[in-house]
Amino acid sequence: MTQRRKRDQRKPRSPSPGRARRVVAWLSGGTCVVVFVVLMAYQFVPTPPADSHGHPPSPHSGQVVTFKAGATHYHVEFVVEPTGRVRVYPLDETATKPLSVDAQPLVLSVEGAADGEPTSVMLRPVTEPEPASRTTQFVGRLPARAIRGRLTVRFTEFKVSGERYRFEFVWDSPVGEEAFRAAYRDEQRAIFGSPAGKYLAADIRDNGGLSAGEKYPAAVPTHDHAPRPGDRLCPVSRFKADRAITWVVGGEKYVFCCQPCIDEFVLLAKEQPDEVRPAGEYVR
Repeated sequence: MTQRRKRDQRKPRSPSPGRARRVVAWLSGGTCVVVFVVLMAYQFVPTPPADSHGHPPSPHSGQVVTFKAGATHYHVEFVVEPTGRVRVYPLDETATKPLSVDAQPLVLSVEGAADGEPTSVMLRPVTEPEPASRTTQFVGRLPARAIRGRLTVRFTEFKVSGERYRFEFVWDSPVGEEAFRAAYRDEQRAIFGSPAGKYLAADIRDNGGLSAGEKYPAAVPTHDHAPRPGDRLCPVSRFKADRAITWVVGGEKYVFCCQPCIDEFVLLAKEQPDEVRPAGEYVR
């Protein structure tokens, strides 16, 4: 009886050190496997870009971009036609209705040229009849050096309701780079290859029979919007003109701030010749 009580009072044996090590190793290995699986799964979960949210179909079949400050956000619809013409439509918070903003020149910084250097693109406001200080659309053209399949576009300053915004995005040509380039070349030939209005056959000869894109394929504009008294002005943007960028129209030599402004001015001379003033009048 005494021996039985002694056996019952014995302490339970502790697991051997080897067995304890095996348990710890098994638990550690299992934990590592779980962590590995979680990390691998996380890598394949798509991360949405900053400030991204769904938009309804764009009004003009362009790319809708969100920009905001704090809780307020707006949109612009960015449209590039196959000919290189750029249109920007400000939109409200729903991205469905036009947003009237101050009529202002927009200078965009565009990256994507073959040499890797950014170039500026000037867009002018299409002013509303009343009031003339407001707009819901900006128009301009890409220069020859920016006719690429993919561009990084940066709005350096866009004023809305007294606030200044800066934002950027990537634009991809919906028609592909080769088709984009072909359409651009056709548009250049149509603008510069035939006389009309104040754009004369003699002007075509004086300009070497070239398009502006061919004559200034790598021109990098500065778009100086603060000309001094006496400075020559670009007849399209009214920015300070670059004396290295010229074109003959109606027998007179005009000076421009960038190559796309030549395109616009020649179109004006052909389609609305009464709007063209003598070259000497475009002075600050």
